[in-house]
Amino acid sequence: EDWAPVMLKPFGGVLTLARNSRGCYILDTVKGCRIVNTRQGGCYGDCYAANIAKRYHLDFGSPVSRLIVDEEHKASLIRQIKAANMPFIRIGEMGDPSEDWGHTLDVCRMVLDAGKDAVVITKHWKPVPDSLLPGMEGICVNTSVSALDEASELPYRLEQYERLKPFCRSVLRVVSCRFNM
Repeated sequence: EDWAPVMLKPFGGVLTLARNSRGCYILDTVKGCRIVNTRQGGCYGDCYAANIAKRYHLDFGSPVSRLIVDEEHKASLIRQIKAANMPFIRIGEMGDPSEDWGHTLDVCRMVLDAGKDAVVITKHWKPVPDSLLPGMEGICVNTSVSALDEASELPYRLEQYERLKPFCRSVLRVVSCRFNM
């Protein structure tokens, strides 16, 4: 039997606005998440983003920051954001924005300047550097927590949630899973 390992492709490095199946607009500043390299199947053993990446032979374990190419690209993104039929733009669906906080917060400011709320979804695999905290005003950061988090993770995430409160709208987001389907 011929067997060859599947070669994984990196995610593309250009920032795009996407609309998911639930109608939510997404600007993933980072695609991928390193945690999948240390946990079979990613978070809770069944990360939907890691599963999607695997289906398309994308290297989810090697995060890629998705950048703005030039001023024309930025202007196009701003037009798309303004036209989005939602009051907010989500950042963090197919990766964790904490992989590149500086870039993520720059994109959040662009979203805010375009007249939409910026909602970051993160598990804080990397904490926001202290130097960036003062620039978070007006941003909503949803810290994902779950009863399935490891013993050390929940206190750390709660600490990040509290740490951000003076600087932005800090919200706890409870992640749930469906089992025994």
